[in-house]
Amino acid sequence: PQVITSDFFESAAYYFDGVWDSITENERILMGIIAERQEGTWTLDELAETMKTHPALEKFSTLKETIDLLKRHDVITEEKGIVRFAGELMRRWVVDKKSG
Repeated sequence: PQVITSDFFESAAYYFDGVWDSITENERILMGIIAERQEGTWTLDELAETMKTHPALEKFSTLKETIDLLKRHDVITEEKGIVRFAGELMRRWVVDKKSG
């Protein structure tokens, strides 16, 4: 049987909305960028390069600070220079949020 049903996803959205409402605009932008890749995996170098070319990222103080904030919210993980969502469901929710 399918574990992640539309009802489950809608129920999880309540939690995700709470996270989204409690983070900064910089964190939302970074989450949106990370979510663009289906596998949701980036290197720190790739994200740093993206910051240079993404107009909305001019507001970032540092990539490291923003990543640390998202890690504190348990939204993303960063290990050995690889950044990804802590869970695929959150990545999918961000993709849906950006497209909606």
